[in-house]
Amino acid sequence: MIKPIQRFNEAIKSEETRKPYEFYLNKFFSHAKTDADQIVNLPHNEIDELVFNYLVSLKWRVDKGTLSPNSINAIMSPIQLFLEQNDIELNWKKIKKMYPRRKAPANQAPYHEDEIRKMLSATTSIRNKAFIHFLASTGCRVGSIPDLNVSDLQKIEHGAVVTIYSEDIQEYKTCLTLEAYSCLNDYFEFRNIRGYPVTDSSPLFCDKSNHERITRIGAKDLMRTILSSAGLREKRNLRKSGKGKSANHAFRKRFETVLVNAGIHSKYVDYMMGHNVGQDRSYFKPTEEELWREFKKALSALTIDKSEQLKIKNEQQQDELLKYEVEAKNEIESLKKEMYDQRISTLKWIGEALKDPEKFKEKLN
Repeated sequence: MIKPIQRFNEAIKSEETRKPYEFYLNKFFSHAKTDADQIVNLPHNEIDELVFNYLVSLKWRVDKGTLSPNSINAIMSPIQLFLEQNDIELNWKKIKKMYPRRKAPANQAPYHEDEIRKMLSATTSIRNKAFIHFLASTGCRVGSIPDLNVSDLQKIEHGAVVTIYSEDIQEYKTCLTLEAYSCLNDYFEFRNIRGYPVTDSSPLFCDKSNHERITRIGAKDLMRTILSSAGLREKRNLRKSGKGKSANHAFRKRFETVLVNAGIHSKYVDYMMGHNVGQDRSYFKPTEEELWREFKKALSALTIDKSEQLKIKNEQQQDELLKYEVEAKNEIESLKKEMYDQRISTLKWIGEALKDPEKFKEKLN
């Protein structure tokens, strides 16, 4: 016989979702003084009352300031999934009308490059430095890093294109600056020296052992450790950095802001952020060369090291000068050709006039 909790688990698509869903569902069972097997056998009205009372208790915590109203949906969704998977239908439209009003999201500020420099200065670990550069350059979610392999990197010019969520419906591509790509290669070389050869099938980032793939929890803990070492984390809240910034998503906020300010087309920004933008996900498929061409517009602003920034700016200025020189040369050649054609035309006209003056006079008249 299929267990009620098994029906619930089979409906969850990822391990990252499973852990918080199980946590919040067990919180509900504890409050209701029941469990998965018992609750499905209760009368419908009793289940409805248990859910109602639990929601009231959550709202009480919101009023006391110990729970964010923005968390209510995340807490209640596992309960809804469990009941629906076990054919227990409640009026969730009515229940959701009782949810407290959401607040404007906090922690929306991006990291400043000086803060990222602090992170880099606060660690001597080549892995941690590569980790910081990777987040700053790609704007990817911290939770996507454990799934990445070395094969998801594709070198292009002086940087690389990275495939996030490879072979998944959410797959998209973003890019690595030369600075980030160089640091990542230093990390690979470090692993090779330590006796853990890096191949295409190797994980992009490992745990401290340099052997096992880093986990999602490990990646988030690493980010918290880095922020703490740099003095950028609020001690009373492990999920936040200082000054109203999300510990993980502040990298994404900075990435998006830099790309927009660099004048990159909004479709490319959405694509490199992995945003679900309706039909564009199916129809907008830029090549790696096209993606890199757009990304290069933000190359200097995304680079953290000031000397590298200056070097990139100088190279970009040289490229612009070369471009103008080529355009000027082409324009001069075009003018020369136009003048030559006009001269030939004039000479032909004079030649015809000299051959038959009378006929030429008739044409003029």
